[in-house]
Amino acid sequence: TTFWEDDVPLTAELASLLGLPYHSLSGAVAARSKFETRRILKDKGLPTPRFALVETSGDLAQDIKGLEKAVSDVSFPAVLKPARGAAAEGAVRVDNAQEARLAFARIRELVLTSPDPIYKQGRELVYEQYLDGREYDVDVVMQNGRAVLALPPTDNWPTAEPDFVPTGSSLPSRRLTRQEQEQAVRQAVSAAQAMGLNDGVVHIEGKYTSEGPRLIEVNARMGGAYVRDWVRAVWGVDLVDEQLLIAAGIPAVPFK
Repeated sequence: TTFWEDDVPLTAELASLLGLPYHSLSGAVAARSKFETRRILKDKGLPTPRFALVETSGDLAQDIKGLEKAVSDVSFPAVLKPARGAAAEGAVRVDNAQEARLAFARIRELVLTSPDPIYKQGRELVYEQYLDGREYDVDVVMQNGRAVLALPPTDNWPTAEPDFVPTGSSLPSRRLTRQEQEQAVRQAVSAAQAMGLNDGVVHIEGKYTSEGPRLIEVNARMGGAYVRDWVRAVWGVDLVDEQLLIAAGIPAVPFK
C-alpha cells in the first residue's frame, strides 16, 4: 500500500502482479490525471463540468492553438491547471482571454521545467468550467468494490482566488444541509466505483453548486495534511488503520 500520491500507480501495478487487494491499475492511473478522471466520470454518466485537454510541448505556437480551442469549447469563467498537479499548484481562475493567455504561459513554464516527479507522468493541462458554490471533501473507505464507510463531508472554506490557496476547513460540515451532504456522499461513492478504486481509502473533493454536487477531483489515497488526525478526532475512525487492514485482506469494519 502507499500513502504517497506519486506512488499510487506503481502500488496498483505491484498489487495487480502479486494478486493483492488494491485499486484497479486503470483506476489508479486515471486518478493521477484530472483529465482522465473527468473523461471517465462523464462516460459513466456522472455530472461533469465542461473540460478540455491542453497539451504542452516544445512547440509554443501549437500549444497556444490548443489553448484557444479549449477556450472556445469551454468559455469563461474557467480554471486552468496541470492535469497531474497536487495541492492546487498551478491552478488559477481565468475570466477572459488575456487572463487565460497569461496563466497559460506561467503554468506551461511550471510543468515543463519543474523537477517535481509528479510531472514526469505527464505535463498536459486541463481547462475546465469554473464551479460556483461551497467546496467540500468526502473520505471513503472502499473494500471489494463497495463503500465500507463514507464519512460525512468536511467543509473547505472559500479559497483565496485566483490561485485557489486554501484558507481553512471545518469538520463536521456546517455549511451543507443534511440532504446536500447525503447527495455529496452518494456522488463520491459512485465516482470511486466508476473509476475502479476498489480497495483502499479514497479522498474526494467537490463543490455543491447551483446545479447540485459536482466533483473537482478523485484521489486514490488518503487525504494529506490534517485529514487523518481530524477524522480520527471527530469520527473515531483511523484511516491509516483502515488502509493497512484492507492491504492485508482483513475485513475493515470502521468504528463510527
